[in-house]
Amino acid sequence: MAGALAPACTKEARVPKYTVTGGPGGDAGVEIGGTHYEPGEVVDAPSKEVDWLVEAGYLSTASRTPAKTKGTG
Repeated sequence: MAGALAPACTKEARVPKYTVTGGPGGDAGVEIGGTHYEPGEVVDAPSKEVDWLVEAGYLSTASRTPAKTKGTG
C-alpha cells in the first residue's frame, strides 16, 4: 500500500522554479513569502501563488529563462 502512495507524495513535493525577469522595465524585484528577489534570481514558489506575477511579466519559468549570476554584470 505504501508503494501506491509514494508517487503522489513525490508529485506534490515538487515546486516550480521561476526566474525574476524584472518586469516591463527590467529592474523590478519581487517579494514572495517575505523574501525579496532581484532580476535574474531563481525562485521556488507554488504556481497558484505567483501566477499573477508570471502573467504580469515579473516571473518566467526557470526552464525558459537563463538565470543570471550575481556580480557578473
